[in-house]
Amino acid sequence: MKSNKINLSNGVTFILALLLSFVFTLLPWEEIRGVGFEDYRNYVERIYELGLYGESYLNPSGTILGALTSELLWGYFLLVIAQLGLDPDIFLWSLSFFMVFTVSLFLLKHIHPLLVLLFLFNPLLVDFFMSQHRNALAFTLLLWAIIVGPRHTLMFLVIAIISVFIHTSSILIFPVYYLGWLLAKKYKGVNFKLYTSFLAFSFAITVVAGKALVLTYFGDRRADIDGDAVSLLYSFFWFLLLPMLLFFYHGNKTAFFSFVVFNLVIFILFTIVGDYSSRFLVIQYPFLLIALAGIKGSAGFMLFSFLFIYQSVQWVYWFRVFIG
Repeated sequence: MKSNKINLSNGVTFILALLLSFVFTLLPWEEIRGVGFEDYRNYVERIYELGLYGESYLNPSGTILGALTSELLWGYFLLVIAQLGLDPDIFLWSLSFFMVFTVSLFLLKHIHPLLVLLFLFNPLLVDFFMSQHRNALAFTLLLWAIIVGPRHTLMFLVIAIISVFIHTSSILIFPVYYLGWLLAKKYKGVNFKLYTSFLAFSFAITVVAGKALVLTYFGDRRADIDGDAVSLLYSFFWFLLLPMLLFFYHGNKTAFFSFVVFNLVIFILFTIVGDYSSRFLVIQYPFLLIALAGIKGSAGFMLFSFLFIYQSVQWVYWFRVFIG
């Protein structure tokens, strides 16, 4: 693979991102798969409930902590939709379109359009952008914060705070990216990889060990909810990819690379202990594509080929209900 990126004009990039977003969001994924998106239906029901019970249903405790743990800003989004009498399906589709457009635009700025076309349509991203709107919106805000640039610390912080009240996972993903950006500024080459790996494992162990304790202390409803852990067999590819990525990567998108390493390490440790880990897999995925595009020659081609084969297997796994 001689080149993983071509220079497109802003207008062409914008049009391609629009086309990809329309195709992605207009495909009838639920009908194709033969089963509905559970989270999507929960959002629709939530909008109807807010139409009945109003604002008091959002944060019963009335505290700042309650606003955080109940992700109050997301609740207000849904409340406004309910009060305006807008169609929940149109709202959720529009949100999906905005999020897919953002990630498409982001990827087209960094990697070859053919790679975007091949890897954007991935089961992880389909579930993420078409069903897990709350988490996906927080992630999309991270992309806009990166576009603005971490060097603009105040703006980065403002976007991070907004995102936290949409999904509390932002408490992790914004600091992780910012830490990676700081590491990339200070270290280069082997030292960068060593420090990134050490801090990633230290951070992941702290997150795994402290998650339940922190949630219980703050009375978060998710303290007793583990979620569905992915199988070790499904995760095996990522166990192999991480060391290969650490060995072969010599690109200049080091903050992106660091974000991938942190999230893959957290994903692996969460998987080992049987906790819900897919969130960390999907949020690193666009950055992984950019990192892999920074690996030149046969090594980059090999890793992209492995990822494409794995993605094909993912589709089979994703259709398991339909074909089972």
